[in-house]
Formats: sequence, structure tokens, C-alpha cells
Amino acid sequence: MESGKKPFGQLLKDFGLITDEDIEEALAHQKETGQKLGEALVELGRITGGDIEWVLSKQLDIPFIIVDKDTADLELLQKFPKDFLMVNRIIPMFETDDEVAIATDDPQNTEVFAKIEEKFAKRVTISAANGDAIDALLSKLLKQEGSPEVQSILEKQFERLQETCFYRLDVFIKNDSITINAFGFGIMKNIYQAELGPDENFTRDDFFAALDTMGMGFLYEEYGGGQGEFFSIYPMAEEFKPQAAPAVLGVFGLAIPEETTFTGLGVAGLENVYISHGPVDGYDFIAVRGYDGRSEQIIYTIDSAPVEFLNCYVKVYIPKMCPSCGGAGCPECKHLGLLFKLMDGIFSFNDIMTTLKQV
Repeated sequence: MESGKKPFGQLLKDFGLITDEDIEEALAHQKETGQKLGEALVELGRITGGDIEWVLSKQLDIPFIIVDKDTADLELLQKFPKDFLMVNRIIPMFETDDEVAIATDDPQNTEVFAKIEEKFAKRVTISAANGDAIDALLSKLLKQEGSPEVQSILEKQFERLQETCFYRLDVFIKNDSITINAFGFGIMKNIYQAELGPDENFTRDDFFAALDTMGMGFLYEEYGGGQGEFFSIYPMAEEFKPQAAPAVLGVFGLAIPEETTFTGLGVAGLENVYISHGPVDGYDFIAVRGYDGRSEQIIYTIDSAPVEFLNCYVKVYIPKMCPSCGGAGCPECKHLGLLFKLMDGIFSFNDIMTTLKQV
């Protein structure tokens, strides 16, 4: 402790948290157990762990913050070993060119802070926070998502795919790599590719849990055989009701049904969607493959719609090659190689084909 600073027990007393009698009782308990003074006071029920953390922040003149889901930087979080964060109760908050900011319940853990400074070659700035709250947040981030990187990957790719024709993500996970392709309007586009290190291990459950954390419902398909895991995800993020039925959709996010709807796919995080092998009389049915009969009840994806359909509600982004990069990918087209024009209204198959030729 720096010279001139009050003893910790005196600070607790000055803030009205304990009395002289509490200190004497804790000192006697400390002699019996070998605990620190603060630990003895907590065990005796005189203060809480949060009281200790708050007073430490005052003693060291650092901020005391309330941690929540917005406190952690997921990209920065994935740069730390999980055990390191849990054991030392550290929430990585943000990173700049010369600084790494963290929250911790032990702002005097200088040995650990030195390791972080050495790892990043940057100074470490510290905020104090409640240890139980840190534990709860880390447990949610590291357990529920499997890997925080999964949510970070999805958030970045979903941002790229807004206002495009890509409505399906195909995820292929092998022991040493992960590949994500986006599909829509008959176009398959690789949007993410990465080699996996020996300690990295992604699963389908990691992706499903990350989508749940993001609050995004989705449809899905799983495919067996081969090596690794292969599954498709249809994010449901567009909050609108088709103006008429049948409907043809070719947009990222498809549509979140407002009323009871059926589909032949797996369902997660959607209140009004149920699984059925085929259309159910009186209800809409989301189809990713063509169905004969009762077409007035069906919400088609653009790739499953009947050829030469007439007078359907259509919401589709029509793709065209990006003129700036010739399809190679550039910032203007979010490195997809394509730009998109929206069709939204009552159209026929021929209307879409005509628009496709014009763009």
C-alpha cells in the first residue's frame, strides 16, 4: 500500500460500513483463520464482497462500475484464455492503439495486470466491479455462447448481409477449419473462412446459443454424413407482414410471422412457428423447397417459388455485379461483389426476370 493512504479497515469505518468493535472482532478472527481483514469481515457478516470492492476503488482512486452485457468487448474477450478471465475475475472492456481497459474485483492484482501489459504491449487501465457480477457475466458469455467469437462472427456477417438477397447461411465445421457460405437468388457466396487452432473447437450448439444471445429466432436444417458438422441457418429478423399470399421472399431475415405458421425446417426462438411435414389447412407455411397445391398458403423463398408464378406478394433484392470492383469485392459492395435493388409489391415471375435483365 502506498505511503500516506489510510489502512483498509479505517476506510471501511470512515465510510460508515463498520465500527471499532467490528474491527476488533475481525482482527481476532483473522488471527485464528489467517484470512485478510476484509475476508474476515465478510465471513462475520459485517460487510459484503461488494463493499470491499467499492472501498478499494476509492482507496486506489479508480472508477467503480456496474457490469452488464454491454460492458464486455467480445472481440477483445476472445483474445484471453477463458480460465485466465474466470480465475482472475476480469472483464475485457475495450482496446485502443495504446490501451487495454478491463474491469476486475481485485484492482491490486498487479502481477496479472503486468501479464496483460506484456501480452498486448499496451498499458492496462482498470475499473473496479463486483466479483459476483463479473462471475455471472463471464459464465453467460463463455458458457452460453461456447466461444464469444461465434457471436462476433455472426454479428459481423449479419451486418454485411443486410439489404441483400442472401437469406440462408451454410456452416461447415471440421476439426481444423470453419466455412460459412451465404445463399440466395441462386447465388452461393463464401463470406467467412478460418483455420482452427488446436485449442479452438466450434459446434452447432455454439452457433445456436449465440443466436439465442443475440435474440434472433431462426429456422435450420442439419445434414448427416461426412466429417465434421454441416448445417444451414435461416435467420428470421424482418418484422413485416406480407401484403398478400402466396408470398415470395428473397431478403436477409426473411419474415418473423405474426400469426401461427408452419414449416418443414427446425425451429428455434420463434413463438408462432411450428414444425409440419407439409402445409396445414388454414395456416401459412414457410417453404424453402417447392410444394404443389394449396399455394395460396405458402411463403416461398425466391429459390423455391414456382416458375412463372403470377400476382404474388414479392419482397426480393435483385442482385447485380458491383461496377466498382467487377465482382471481386470492395468496400462499396461490402466485399460481396454484388449490389442489390429492392422489389417490394405484387409481381409475377416475369416481372422479376425483366428487372433482373435491367439491373
